[in-house]
Amino acid sequence: MFHPSVIIPLHGVKSKTKWYQLFYDVMKPLNSLLSKLNSVITSEQLGKAMIRVARNGYSHPIIESKQLKKISMRA
Repeated sequence: MFHPSVIIPLHGVKSKTKWYQLFYDVMKPLNSLLSKLNSVITSEQLGKAMIRVARNGYSHPIIESKQLKKISMRA
């Protein structure tokens, strides 16, 4: 089970939920700072991590944002 906390959308992706999109728009100036926190992950990092776990498996049943970031950076 993937358990990201905050996902920063990339590449022009917009939420269909107005409140979420408003939140993303307000927080956009802080995205570079937020992405340095372990609990925040980008949509690209999440996608890469999900593909790697699907291909290779993972030793724990629940994967938090911190581990997802590490998995996404593996070669």
